[in-house]
Amino acid sequence: GRGISADAMAFAAVRVMPSAMAIGHAAGVAAAIAARDHGGSYREVPISELQSTLRRQNAFLGN
Repeated sequence: GRGISADAMAFAAVRVMPSAMAIGHAAGVAAAIAARDHGGSYREVPISELQSTLRRQNAFLGN
């Protein structure tokens, strides 16, 4: 069945929620790695480490 029902204006906000959740998840993981290993500098977090951590957490990273 249908998981949600919304009018057109509300649905515009609802349809971007999965993307927003994925971005928030990645940002949180990057911040945790930065705090743990890089003195809080998120720019120093290796993308490969971020991606592998997200994969271990079953995040969707695209095709």
